[in-house]
Amino acid sequence: MIHWLAELDMQKTVEVLQKVHQLYLSNENSFAQTNTLEEFGELYSELPQFEELDNEFYEIMDSDAEKIKTFVEDNLEYFISVTE
Repeated sequence: MIHWLAELDMQKTVEVLQKVHQLYLSNENSFAQTNTLEEFGELYSELPQFEELDNEFYEIMDSDAEKIKTFVEDNLEYFISVTE
């Protein structure tokens, strides 16, 4: 999916997702040990870097969401099929 976002000129989103992925991989054991939503939520306290990345994502989300919307509208045939 990341390469698709890059093709839509969403480089900032790509960079944030790559950072998130690397952070996840370096803390994969912590995620594997979470069994409840509460335990998952506690990871935010243990891994504040995710909140920073979350904030970065929300700063760029609106402009990138508009790019996705435009792509979908311009390429409806990839997303819907009309049947009679």
